[in-house]
Amino acid sequence: MTIKLAPLLLLPLLLSACAAGAPKAVATGPGPSPSSDYRVAAATPEAVPLAPLIEARLREMGFQPASEAAKGRYLVELSYGERPTTVGVHDQATPPPTADDPAWRVAPARRQWWKDPDLRACRLTVRISETATGREVYRVETSAKRRKARCAEAAPTLVQAALPAVPLAPAP
Repeated sequence: MTIKLAPLLLLPLLLSACAAGAPKAVATGPGPSPSSDYRVAAATPEAVPLAPLIEARLREMGFQPASEAAKGRYLVELSYGERPTTVGVHDQATPPPTADDPAWRVAPARRQWWKDPDLRACRLTVRISETATGREVYRVETSAKRRKARCAEAAPTLVQAALPAVPLAPAP
């Protein structure tokens, strides 16, 4: 009896491809008023390439870019980053002792032999605030898991996950 190992060797690759999935989005705030003007600012250098995608999506939703001289009613701030999935994110000076501690914003994933070691968490944060008051009206964090070389390819899906969820407030 002969056992063919080639299909078994491909199993980890197939499983890691399935792990990517659709982006997740978590949003807060009432949302900006439709048909308003805005200005986009990239908070991180990595977010700069995403600004045109965000601006295009906002125009599709009925928002208008502010003129050069105007500040705009809303400031749309972008932040983008990526990290290995085995690296967690916490909000304390030192890492919490256990993975189920609530101080973890994202607990580190345990490295499993069948998962792709290049799997990354790609994250986009969009914050919309009123220019005049600084009051935040909307914040959304979207994330997706991709291979390191493919995080840039996740950008359009992260933008779509972030902005369709914008709950539009009634016009003033």
